[in-house]
Amino acid sequence: MFKKKYFSLNLVLIIYFLITSSSYAYLDPVTGSFIIQIIVATFAAIITFLSFFWSKTKEFFYNFFFKRENLAKSLRGYVKFLKLKKNDDLIFYSESKNYRNYFIELINNLGKSHKIIYLTSDEEDLDHINDVKPIFIGDGIIRLILFKFLKCKIIFLTLTNLNYHQLKKSKKCENYIYIFHSLVSTHKCYEKNSFEAYDIIFSNGPYQTRELKKAEEIYNFKQKKIFETGYLYYEFLKKNKKNLPVKKGTILFAPSWNRNNKNLFDDYSHELISSLLKQNFKVIFRPHPELLKRSNKTLKKLVTSFKDNKNFRLNKDITDVQYLEESEFLITDNGGMALEYSTIFEKPTMYINYSEKIHNKDFKEIDVSTIEDTFKEMFCLSIKIDQIDEIQSLKKKMDSNFIEQKDKIKLFVSENFNFDIPPSKKCKSLIEDIIK
Repeated sequence: MFKKKYFSLNLVLIIYFLITSSSYAYLDPVTGSFIIQIIVATFAAIITFLSFFWSKTKEFFYNFFFKRENLAKSLRGYVKFLKLKKNDDLIFYSESKNYRNYFIELINNLGKSHKIIYLTSDEEDLDHINDVKPIFIGDGIIRLILFKFLKCKIIFLTLTNLNYHQLKKSKKCENYIYIFHSLVSTHKCYEKNSFEAYDIIFSNGPYQTRELKKAEEIYNFKQKKIFETGYLYYEFLKKNKKNLPVKKGTILFAPSWNRNNKNLFDDYSHELISSLLKQNFKVIFRPHPELLKRSNKTLKKLVTSFKDNKNFRLNKDITDVQYLEESEFLITDNGGMALEYSTIFEKPTMYINYSEKIHNKDFKEIDVSTIEDTFKEMFCLSIKIDQIDEIQSLKKKMDSNFIEQKDKIKLFVSENFNFDIPPSKKCKSLIEDIIK
């Protein structure tokens, strides 16, 4: 590889020989040859460097403009958006199909009396939502331009780290509203600045409100309007629950994604699934959407290993909730999946303690126990990684404990989550007040 220090040395030598005053000394053939070699080597190094730089530059622009999105489709979507948009429209932006169900109840409720525009970066997220036809804008340059010059009254997002992400706030958009896509607390699984740039937050309950206000106080974040609306996705799951029969012996294995290099999915998912199949369990494997992007090598290995096993099923579509009903219990390691699974579908969760999901290294400064850790300690069975071969016997203990705790779980839900009134109705009322 071309070394910068050698380039500097060669350049100094060339300049020295070029600017040196006239000399009448004898230049022997060896010295002349040496100088020519230095000049040739220097130019060769420069050409190599520029070739490498140009290659990387071309690769960057190709990925940015073309590979990451279908530019023509994104451009058509942007033109369509400009033709349709009016200043009083309510705009929803979805990163992918996986986020649609966090919006859908609110869109259905608002669509009866308001004009909705739904933007998406996923070509698989184009199914109509009643009268709302999604517009594809990709995830590259067109999306950046749209967000930069966006003019609107309200835009709804599930995107964290706004302004710290590729996407920046537009000065011409009056209200950026955040909608949660998980029941977890705001200060451990999320980064410190995840919600800092938003104007309004629809929180899932009093615990998130306390955490967000404490973060504003400690980190001197701007004050936001925080409304306890409840969890919109909870409403979706309750409506779409079909009460399907549980398939005995079926486990839902749903590992979380973790920025930590040490994580359950990459390190032990193959071993865990192998063990569960040997213990005669049926396994529904549901990877987190981020794992599909970040740990593709591990995923391919799993699919190759177990694709011919009739007791193994891969479910990559988190919009499909059937697997939540079919499974007898959940195995996970972190995150909010257990909160949804055990409170809505009233089935037990087994945690594997391996590596904590900490995306905010300063989370202890908030000095509030997270909702997910509290729930785990109170109502779930936690095991170590070296106990995975004993899950058949540990299940009995877990089932017994969960049955005993059912009334306490209902109390926990009523105290922490605002499910008394459908969240979409609360949100609609607040939005209409904002618009006035």
